[in-house]
Amino acid sequence: MTTGYILIAAILILGGVIATVGDRIGTRVGKARLSLFNLRPKKTAVIVTIFTGGLISASTLAILFAADGGLRKGVFELEDIQRDLGNKREQLKTAEAQKSQVESELNQARQEQSQAQQELQKINKSLQAANTKQKATQAQLNRTLNQQAKTQTRLNQTQSRLGGIVIQYQQARNELQTLYNQRQTLQTAVEELKTERKRLYAQAKEAIDEAKTVIEKRDRKI
Repeated sequence: MTTGYILIAAILILGGVIATVGDRIGTRVGKARLSLFNLRPKKTAVIVTIFTGGLISASTLAILFAADGGLRKGVFELEDIQRDLGNKREQLKTAEAQKSQVESELNQARQEQSQAQQELQKINKSLQAANTKQKATQAQLNRTLNQQAKTQTRLNQTQSRLGGIVIQYQQARNELQTLYNQRQTLQTAVEELKTERKRLYAQAKEAIDEAKTVIEKRDRKI
């Protein structure tokens, strides 16, 4: 702000000085009735005044251009600036269109995010239900495993008892076979005794018959 005030003050002071000098020169030219380019003194004074005004304008522009590079660039590169401005406006329109498209995509993404959030909540509920069911299943599995362990223990005990019973069965079978063999032996011995008894009975009968014959013969002799 201070630089602007100083610049304005310098322009005003310089313009006032140049205007005063030009006025005095014009007055002197008018009084002296000087003539330039074969013109009348009055017209010569007008030309001096115009030149003085042009000098004021030129000095003002020179001060402005020297003090403000942006103004100098804006004056001499106005067409380029306007061209760049047009390009920037086109780019701005493109950017606004892209912005609208991005906003539309953003809204769609937000809707998809909302749907995904709802689906995630459903999945979380399903997961919680699955976890609850899994816990119940795990508890049932633990009970089943405990029951299986108990059943396995009883099975092992039963197999042990069955092994003992099988051994006892084999022993009983062996004893039965021994008794059967003994029975067969006894039956064979009984048959042999029966045969021997029959033989002895036959011998005894034969001896009795011989004795009777001998007695009868003896009785006859007597």
